[in-house]
Amino acid sequence: MPTTRRSVLTAMAAAAGVAAATSLPATVKAASASAGRRKAPSPTGRRRILLIQGPNMGYLGKREPELYGSTTAAELDQDLRRHAQAHGYDLEIFYSNVEGFAVDKVYDAVEKGVHGIVMNPAGFTYGGYSIRDALIAVPVPYVECHMLAERDWTGSSVTIAAADGMLCGFGVHSYVLALEAMLHILRT
Repeated sequence: MPTTRRSVLTAMAAAAGVAAATSLPATVKAASASAGRRKAPSPTGRRRILLIQGPNMGYLGKREPELYGSTTAAELDQDLRRHAQAHGYDLEIFYSNVEGFAVDKVYDAVEKGVHGIVMNPAGFTYGGYSIRDALIAVPVPYVECHMLAERDWTGSSVTIAAADGMLCGFGVHSYVLALEAMLHILRT
């Protein structure tokens, strides 16, 4: 049976201790129809990944902790930077409550040589057509992540149309899994 992005992402989730057999309500989605259609040349040397945090993510740990947990944005950033250091890649984290600023960041980062983009679109999920179009336009892979399981959302993601894959439902660990997925994409 050929290896697919779905099987790779599912295996990565299992390896991280969040196997489908657990009671965690999580989703690991394989690439959309756009998967693999755009791929920057394999980076040589240190990989550079941009993480975009959409609206309200800067208030993590304070906003609805019963849904999103008590980990603050600063604590999450620190954990993700440690992950980057341990795995030998550069990570830039960008927060924006304004879609236009996020769009500008996508184009700017690609011009400056970023190899991949991971994003929790948060409030851009349901109406972020501009960010979706920017992500489709650039020649780098994009992995979408969400803290909540897809069944807990209030609508459908418009940004997923640009994604090479999506991870959701693992809480703050969704970010680590999404970064691992991006590293896998960049290696293959």
